[in-house]
Parts: sequence; structure tokens; C-alpha cells
Amino acid sequence: MDDFYKLNEEEQAEFEKKRCHCYHCADTYKRMTTFIVCPECGNKRCPHATDHNLQCTNSNEPGQEGSRY
Repeated sequence: MDDFYKLNEEEQAEFEKKRCHCYHCADTYKRMTTFIVCPECGNKRCPHATDHNLQCTNSNEPGQEGSRY
């Protein structure tokens, strides 16, 4: 019975994507209605806010590599 509630790899990936904070994983609705910032430093220009695979730079400087700003 426990196997009934287990997610396959595709379902697990989709579940994790919906829980993710980054711009890359956000759906259109979340991008349009939410101010997306890095969960570690709170900066919108931090590359980690754009893509969860990138490191947090703890900086809000424009033009950082990997940042959408």
C-alpha cells in the first residue's frame, strides 16, 4: 500500500520544481505575480534567484553572471 503514494521520477521532479523559489523554475503565473528573490540573501539580482543551481553571491549589483538582471 505504501507504494501507491510514492511519486515516480517525473512526478517528483515536477513536485520539486513547484516548490522551488527561482525564476527558472517558476511558472508564468508566479513570475507575473511574485517578486522573486534569493531565499538566502533576499536580493533580486542574485544569480541564485534566477537559477537554483547557481551560488548565492549575497549581492544586489546589476550585471552579475547568471542573473537575469
